[in-house]
Amino acid sequence: MWGNSVFATSPHFFILFIMTKWILLACISAFGSVCCAQLTKTVDYALIYDLSYIRDTSTNEYHHGYECLAIRAGDEGRFQDFNAHFNDSIILSFEERYPGLNTASLPKDKLNAVLDELDATMAKWQKPHTDKYRIIKDFGKGHSKMVSIYDLTPQHLEQPLAQDWQLTAVQDTLAGMRCYQATTCYGGRNYVAWYNPDIPISDGPYVFAGLPGLIVKISDEQNWYSFTLKRVSLEPHERFWNDYFMLSASTPVSREVFVQTMKERKENPKIPGLIGQEPEEVRLRRKNGFKKRFDLLLEQNN
Repeated sequence: MWGNSVFATSPHFFILFIMTKWILLACISAFGSVCCAQLTKTVDYALIYDLSYIRDTSTNEYHHGYECLAIRAGDEGRFQDFNAHFNDSIILSFEERYPGLNTASLPKDKLNAVLDELDATMAKWQKPHTDKYRIIKDFGKGHSKMVSIYDLTPQHLEQPLAQDWQLTAVQDTLAGMRCYQATTCYGGRNYVAWYNPDIPISDGPYVFAGLPGLIVKISDEQNWYSFTLKRVSLEPHERFWNDYFMLSASTPVSREVFVQTMKERKENPKIPGLIGQEPEEVRLRRKNGFKKRFDLLLEQNN
């Protein structure tokens, strides 16, 4: 499925968490019915980027190895946690196999048997991931929708794609590729990008697009956040496509509200399905673990 190997694969950092059968069912229900939906679509290309972000600004400690997936089909592009993409495919494939699972309308004995099977499958194959953004890119309109999946009430931030670039004549070689430098301002940060004009794909990681070539690397000027291309598949191919990538109940919010949600998530993380019921020691453990989650602060108000 993957074409060129651009960078060596980094080790994953595994995070253990518990998901009960009924939380699994809640996750399935959130997608809605997919009885008639296609689980795959022909995408034009697929890109894997590695996100490195600061964990401790006083010691320059970084988190490395978080893989992100960018895919495009026609005018629609998507960007998300690679592992979350994989896990979604498992859940939705079960709902396709067992119509009625998302509404719990199966007979009780059948429902429990299916949930046990799903629980066992997820325990075996589920890839560890942490909650991150889901981004939809509308290349036709030049807009993006950034989805917050942290709350029971889904929200999203609508904005123009970050493609107001200043091109420069500065060149460098990254992973054996001739790249040019470009700069832009987005979301309260200044970014420096390196793109390869020999790969005529006007796309990149996160909300970035619009350069005359594929973005190979982009970092903010403080180097707190950096996306680096690892693998590419430039030929059209079939790939899992979640029709319910953004829930229909999602409401648009201002940047101020979106950023505040991120900050609150970092300061007081909750377990989906157990909000208000999680044991205090579990809540404090998660809170301590989120202290260095600077990935949640990538967006700013200005």
